[in-house]
Amino acid sequence: MPRADIEKIVHAYAAALSSRKSMISDASELPYPKATIKGALIAAMSVTQNAAMREQLKACFITLAGWQEGYGSGPDPFALKQMDSEDTLAFVKRVAAASPAIGACEPKVAAEAQALYDELKALGL
Repeated sequence: MPRADIEKIVHAYAAALSSRKSMISDASELPYPKATIKGALIAAMSVTQNAAMREQLKACFITLAGWQEGYGSGPDPFALKQMDSEDTLAFVKRVAAASPAIGACEPKVAAEAQALYDELKALGL
């Protein structure tokens, strides 16, 4: 993968990370497919001489687990910003209604995060 493509993909993923509103997001909100981002992150980790940057890239790699297929897009059900425009009871109901979806994703996210961590170890990164 050309260096310019690696940088473009990693920067786009970093922007997506900084703009997301929840620890779990729909994979469709990623700027590139997970496999493409993984490849770019691995390539970047492989060439960087900066140890701190390599650790940040590793964290970003494992954070890919928080992007799940079928999670759904749209407003984050846990967004506190919405509380300004709704009463407390409406906020509590919104969060309670969303909780089962979050709970169902947590084991999947944890398993994928572990698999990504294991992948980094297998690559010697």
